[in-house]
Amino acid sequence: MSRLLKYLNEKYIKFRGKSYEVLENPNPREIRDLKTPYLKFIADRRDKTLYVWDIDGPLHEGAWRQIKGGNLKMDIYKGYILSGYSTLNRGPKPVMDSGDGNYYLQDYLQNGDITLEQFKNNFKWVDKYIDISAYLGESSILSEKFFERGKFSNNSIEIFVNPTRKEMNSIGSKELRFTADCSNKKVYVFDGRRVLHVEVWGAYKEINKGRDFQESSKDGVLFGVCEPIGGKWVMTSSDEIELEERLHQGSWDFTDMLIDFKWVNRYINVDKFLREYL
Repeated sequence: MSRLLKYLNEKYIKFRGKSYEVLENPNPREIRDLKTPYLKFIADRRDKTLYVWDIDGPLHEGAWRQIKGGNLKMDIYKGYILSGYSTLNRGPKPVMDSGDGNYYLQDYLQNGDITLEQFKNNFKWVDKYIDISAYLGESSILSEKFFERGKFSNNSIEIFVNPTRKEMNSIGSKELRFTADCSNKKVYVFDGRRVLHVEVWGAYKEINKGRDFQESSKDGVLFGVCEPIGGKWVMTSSDEIELEERLHQGSWDFTDMLIDFKWVNRYINVDKFLREYL
């Protein structure tokens, strides 16, 4: 029988009215019993405990609050935890595909007194359960590789993924719309004069991942408009935020949003706009 968490209903964490089993330092059979190849995980080096659950379950941040009452961003920033996604289809154990919270991990490595090799060594024990070595070893976490860039399009619109300033300038519009998704640390940018956020969201499964547009803000998604100001692209408006504030003033925690979406500043300055709501 699986070794289950002793917290919260003894066996499960909750998300959108459903309960999800969380495994603690699971063996391969226990992972297979989850009956999904796609997994989320958090590894805590302080007690060498790995927590694994179905990818359809809570986002890492919400799960971490339920599991340990912890602040995911702060624990990543302090180097206590490794948070990510893995897939079980390439061998006897899951393989780490991507990280969650790489921006905060970058800050930790850049501002702390630890090297990348020391960080890897701190989490070497996780390889017993999930193969993290390839992901951490293929390139420095500090490199652009971990903020994947790309582009996709149909007959009428071109969408840039994590674009450079030059690529954003090349769109040829002074008003760009963007969708920033904390689940994969990707920002999607397109010509704001030609298409709306809801149209792009509905048209591309790569972006919506089956999520409802009206509920997406709860999943760590930010919709906005940006313009070129002082040689940089700066967020200037957000219909979703402005509507929410009119209808339910004070319902969003903009202090948390400044932290959650800090990584977007790499591409678009969102701080100035969000701070206006503090």
